[in-house]
Amino acid sequence: MSVKSVSVFTGSKHGKDPLISAHVIQLGELLGQQAELVRYGGGQYGYLKDLMNGVSNTDAKMEAIISSAYYKEDEQYPEFVSVIKTVTDIERNKQFSLSDAFIVTAGGDGTIAEATHMQYQNVSATYSNTPQKPIIFVNTNDYFNGLRTQYSKAIEDGYSDKERQANLHFVNSPTDAVKLLYPKSF
Repeated sequence: MSVKSVSVFTGSKHGKDPLISAHVIQLGELLGQQAELVRYGGGQYGYLKDLMNGVSNTDAKMEAIISSAYYKEDEQYPEFVSVIKTVTDIERNKQFSLSDAFIVTAGGDGTIAEATHMQYQNVSATYSNTPQKPIIFVNTNDYFNGLRTQYSKAIEDGYSDKERQANLHFVNSPTDAVKLLYPKSF
């Protein structure tokens, strides 16, 4: 599978761990060197801005996909970022789902919900015999250990199986995430 576009789900605020910010910037740089298009939730704050700053050092293009509830008319984006304004979050999720792969970094409820929605689409793909898309969690300093444990428990207790979770990946660094998508580049 050729990965031309990647959606990144990340926090709109900075958390307490400074390594996460460094990882998000590095992820933006690495994706910008490999992907033609990086989609993200828009905004120029928190890890969202870090991602944009990382991509800014490359030739890649970005799409800021922003629902009208969060859209700010006064925000100005650099030329390499196209703003896609959506009316509803359902429409916003459809835009994200156009990507070939998804990478998730630390974030809150919205970040986790976006990743969960993409996993739901992978489960649906399993039943319709269509290809799943990779969902990669960058598990900086074990941020996603609880979620990884929950997915494992779902298999262990018979609520899920390895086929449904075949494209869920937990890695420790941005380099590991991008290597999964572009192995020939490393």
